[in-house]
Amino acid sequence: GAGKQTANPDVAIVGAGVAGLAAAHALIAGGRSVLVLEALPRIGGRAYTDVSSIGVPWDRGAAYLEGGQENPLLAVARRFGFGLSPYRPAEWLY
Repeated sequence: GAGKQTANPDVAIVGAGVAGLAAAHALIAGGRSVLVLEALPRIGGRAYTDVSSIGVPWDRGAAYLEGGQENPLLAVARRFGFGLSPYRPAEWLY
């Protein structure tokens, strides 16, 4: 589980972004012990919502999954319960 220490893990994963977390999930499901190493005090890599820098929440990364239904991260996002909305270019602000 989260926060559980493994003295001699089968696999060490560097980075707790989407790819690292998905890899850890798959390895654990396959019966391997995993150590995920992350330099930042949070998980998610580039995918996070900044709530302090400009006074309103805004997504600093991974706000858009390019490639539509063919993007393998779409299945990962659904599996982990991320909120997903269809792409509507008319609603975007730049």
